Amino acid sequence: MIADAYQYADWYSTTVSDEERVEYLQQIADGHVVAAYEGYTFTYAHAGAAESYQVSTVNESLIEAAAELETAIGTPEDSVVQSKLPEKYPDVLARGDRSVKGPGAGLVWIKFDHLPADAPPQVVGHTRQTRPQTTGNVHCQDLLLENRGSPGGQGIFVETPESLVALLSGQEQGVDRVALA
Repeated sequence: MIADAYQYADWYSTTVSDEERVEYLQQIADGHVVAAYEGYTFTYAHAGAAESYQVSTVNESLIEAAAELETAIGTPEDSVVQSKLPEKYPDVLARGDRSVKGPGAGLVWIKFDHLPADAPPQVVGHTRQTRPQTTGNVHCQDLLLENRGSPGGQGIFVETPESLVALLSGQEQGVDRVALA
């Protein structure tokens, strides 16, 4: 969405056309892409947060940021608007203190390693793992890319009102059930 602001050349938004970027931003505006959503006990977000937040507030912030960026795409103001969005919408897009994905980063950027054990109950991705990881109230489910090309390792999290489990494809065509909470 704002690759120029972080100077990463191989991000999705630097490898697609302006029209495709607009299409993606329209998906955010339509509510098909969100910053977070609520489960029974856990909040789900791309990267997570160290502090509590209101799901509706961060989703509205993402929609507002997308709308601002959409008007700038393809204009000389594109990079300028991108650079202002992290400061304007810090809960969602803030850069981390020591690196983009470091402590203090927003819901889109912070790495799992920087989420404290006493963070709000949440399920996150954004930090590649070979197996589900848990630190206190935070569970990381980003398994696909780290396991690409290997037998097994893919998995999904399933939350019910009573539990959170990981269903993992085993190396021998089975499914392993791992209780997380």
